[in-house]
Amino acid sequence: MNRITTETRSMSEFQARLHAIMDQVRQTQRPLRIDESGKKSVVVLDAALYDQLIERLEILEAIRAADEDIINGRVVSQEEARQQVLRQLDR
Repeated sequence: MNRITTETRSMSEFQARLHAIMDQVRQTQRPLRIDESGKKSVVVLDAALYDQLIERLEILEAIRAADEDIINGRVVSQEEARQQVLRQLDR
């Protein structure tokens, strides 16, 4: 898995160079962390990167839920799953 590198800027620099910094974020496709008074404040992401991260998070959450189902015995055989699908299609 690729590690996403993050650059950090101060809030004052971000405010002063807003358009240039936003262009940089769009071009590099790398998140930019904005610190305010030396503390983490916000992260600016390109919209496409944000969408990718949300998609990955949703997939990981689905895997976690599936693992939980397996652990708790909420499973059916392949044949039972096939029969359930066929019954749904017949409706």
